[in-house]
Amino acid sequence: LGHEIEGEVVSVGSDVNDIEIGSSVVAYPWIGCGSCSTCESGDEHYCNKPQQLGIVFTGSALAVATKADDNLALYAALSIAKAGDVLVIAADPDDVSSKPCSLCGDILAGFAKNAGISAIVTNGMVRDRIGLDAVGLPVFAAGLTPNAPFKEGPGSCGLPIKIGKKIISSGDIICGDDDGIVHIARPDINTALAGLKAVAEKEKAMDAKLLAGHRQPDWLEARLRQDDIEFF
Repeated sequence: LGHEIEGEVVSVGSDVNDIEIGSSVVAYPWIGCGSCSTCESGDEHYCNKPQQLGIVFTGSALAVATKADDNLALYAALSIAKAGDVLVIAADPDDVSSKPCSLCGDILAGFAKNAGISAIVTNGMVRDRIGLDAVGLPVFAAGLTPNAPFKEGPGSCGLPIKIGKKIISSGDIICGDDDGIVHIARPDINTALAGLKAVAEKEKAMDAKLLAGHRQPDWLEARLRQDDIEFF
């Protein structure tokens, strides 16, 4: 899945008769305005006045390194990117010779979307906030700046990068939604999947209790009786 939202139906309204509780469903969270020329031609995903229900994506990292004021490596990455890739861009935080500039705006994001890239993640800056929203490609960045970048290099595509304390290699899994980003290194994928299944089962049980009207989780009373908690 890319921007789509998938899940299991846990309740239905009284007027719904074609979907059952427990059904697996997929929803496309991109709602076009319905009146512009692109919507009328059936290209709702190119609408410039869209509404998005939420950001959800998972993809394979394509690691890119660059100076804080240059995006040539990002454009080079477009030539080797595969559909579903997530561009993960490390802007060198120790490069004092560079003035922080926008590494990505709506033009580059539009090219990335056309190339099948599922998201852009960077510790650098971006610009064209309104234009980025119109493109509809999830973009996570350190902030906004109007400063335009150079296209001179140096940079790299496909080699391991470091963002904060994380070493990210091309082929690692990158997941994201409205709450943020998760990085899973390739050697940890099976362990992460097993953990996700356990979390999903736990949350399913909690959801059932909420729907049943429970006012608190089962563990709360025992936890509040422990010696490290005092009531005044």
